[in-house]
Amino acid sequence: MRYRFARIWLPWILLPALLGLVPSAPAVHPLDGPDVELALRVGAREGRLLLRANGVAVEGLVGLPANSPQGLDPAWADGLASRLVPLLLETDAPWLRAHFEGGNGSLQLERARIEACGPDQAALFPLFGAKAGSVLELEFSLSRPSQSAWVEVEWLRYSMAPGPLNSVPLVAQAGAKRTRTELEPQAPTLRWVVPMDTAPILESVAPPTPVLSTSRARSLRLAGLGAVAAIYLAWLTLHGRRGAALLAAAATLALGAAAARGPRSPLEADQACSIFAALQRNLYASFASVDRDQVYDGLAQCVDGALLEDIFTQVQRSLEITDHGSARGRIEDLTLVDASCIERGITGAGRAWFRIQATWRVRAMVQHSGHSHERLEEYAGRFDVQSRTDGWRITSQELERQERLEVPKERGIPERPEEPGLR
Repeated sequence: MRYRFARIWLPWILLPALLGLVPSAPAVHPLDGPDVELALRVGAREGRLLLRANGVAVEGLVGLPANSPQGLDPAWADGLASRLVPLLLETDAPWLRAHFEGGNGSLQLERARIEACGPDQAALFPLFGAKAGSVLELEFSLSRPSQSAWVEVEWLRYSMAPGPLNSVPLVAQAGAKRTRTELEPQAPTLRWVVPMDTAPILESVAPPTPVLSTSRARSLRLAGLGAVAAIYLAWLTLHGRRGAALLAAAATLALGAAAARGPRSPLEADQACSIFAALQRNLYASFASVDRDQVYDGLAQCVDGALLEDIFTQVQRSLEITDHGSARGRIEDLTLVDASCIERGITGAGRAWFRIQATWRVRAMVQHSGHSHERLEEYAGRFDVQSRTDGWRITSQELERQERLEVPKERGIPERPEEPGLR
């Protein structure tokens, strides 16, 4: 009887469990599906709130005007924004709210753009293809009253076709301080206390060794040699030693020529390389901030003159992740592969300087809802570094090579510790 029961009914009892172990659909990429994310950048006078939604989410919220092999067509940006923004910010039941302490919470749309999905990227999204790989980005401005200590962001819409949003990632950043969190249906609000000091942390650089002015040094050397030579030649002449006097005159001229060449650099080659390495680390550390003024202030401590704007533009462009447009990469690792001091000396104004031949690598990463895009670049070039009254500065650069390298698969980029958000 027991055997008969097991033979007849046991398969029917186990069938649901067995079916649960068999996948009924292809594996879904972490980004393949409804996806919305928020990024808040806090400045001294205002905030910038970026909303990024992929094509599946946009279709579930307001629909799409047509099908496109790129998922979202860049030409649809303004039209989709005009349909989506009123829903996001509607007066009675807004989906998105943000305000600073003491502010009125008025979000103003500044820009709408679409990042299309190329054929090579579509393969990463096996379920929805290019529709999940393309992104609509809306950038809003938010006025910040003076002395406001916190900012609050809230997302209230989690139901949409073809399925609900489980959470909305939010990154809040002020200067170089950053917090990453998830807004969820049961906890849809982040209140973030803006840090008091948000400037990037730069390391100290060895101060320049004071160098006597070249012109003054030459004058002192020549005057001293001239006085000694005059006394000695007079003594030789008085004692009738004309041949020795001629030899002394020749030696004096040789010493005078050596003195005229000016002083040698007070730096050793290894000291020059150490100074350059610290300046380069500070240069890249300046870009940890999203505040343009802070980036410039950091660069001004290691770069001089017109080169500052050139380096700002160059590094900023290198941090642009092409498959995420305006999403700015974070520098996660800087490696000085090789550096050698190939020349050093004193300028006509009496300032020490040196020239460095260097090879270095920069690894940057941008996260998009849990999916990391990494880039590894190797550079080679020459740099001139000169002492100033307030420290050492890079005064010129000559890039000789730039090469994209494959990121080692075994090396993941660890997450930096984040500032805790306050809900």
